[in-house]
Amino acid sequence: MGIIIFFLFMILLVSGCQKTGQAGSIGSRCRTTADCTKLTKCVGQVLYEVQCNKYNRCDYVKSKDCASSNEVCILTCEGNKCKTWDNTCTGDSDCPGSEYSECDGTKSVTTKCVQITPLSEGVNMGCTKVDTFDCASINEICKKNDRTTIYGTCKDTTCAPTPTPTPSTPIPINGVCGTTQNSCTAGTSLDVSDTSSYYKWNCQGINGGTTASCQLEKPIDGKCGTTPYGCDKGLIKDADSTETDYKWKCVGTDGGTTMSCSSPKSSPSSTPTSAPSASPS
Repeated sequence: MGIIIFFLFMILLVSGCQKTGQAGSIGSRCRTTADCTKLTKCVGQVLYEVQCNKYNRCDYVKSKDCASSNEVCILTCEGNKCKTWDNTCTGDSDCPGSEYSECDGTKSVTTKCVQITPLSEGVNMGCTKVDTFDCASINEICKKNDRTTIYGTCKDTTCAPTPTPTPSTPIPINGVCGTTQNSCTAGTSLDVSDTSSYYKWNCQGINGGTTASCQLEKPIDGKCGTTPYGCDKGLIKDADSTETDYKWKCVGTDGGTTMSCSSPKSSPSSTPTSAPSASPS
């Protein structure tokens, strides 16, 4: 009975402790390292990882002395870890492109041979890009040149004033006549004096474009002539005559009105003496 009570007490103790704090965080209860959040950190050249320690708590535990394997403890994309740095250079001349600089935003940068990080024994050297000058500090931009001008101790870049934007040249638009009176498909309409037969206007070009001269024929209303089937204006159109009258139409042009015309027929022994009658239709 005592053994059963002891096991029940331990279960309650573990479950109660695990309810406090976030599971897997530093200080939380654990059975194995898999119960802990995976974290690493560097203390000098020593790498520490979160593990389940002998007290069944998640905590940082020494994982590896990076210096012992000629490595350095640094922050990488995968987190803190031991990483080997090759001694790739002994001077700037060992670095490709060290003679020239390039622009990185507003900064001029140059590839140089520098000390990457100290080790317990010796120093690791590597080629890396180093800021040469920040053009923004003098309110200018970093500009690539022809690799002949020496700027500071390196070539290929220089600080230059921010260029003034060049105003864009407006595109010329030629005037184009519309299909109705005083209208333009392109350009600006300007009315001018009409003639007896035509409406006239101009379509002025924009931004130096050419101007078009436009005209539209005025409507002509139909007008009956003084003889049968005659029109003083418009186009003749025959209509059904009667026993007593000749009938026809004078059709207007360009939207003009049409006039219906008639003239009395003469008897065989006489000639017509009266003018034709007319009415608009």
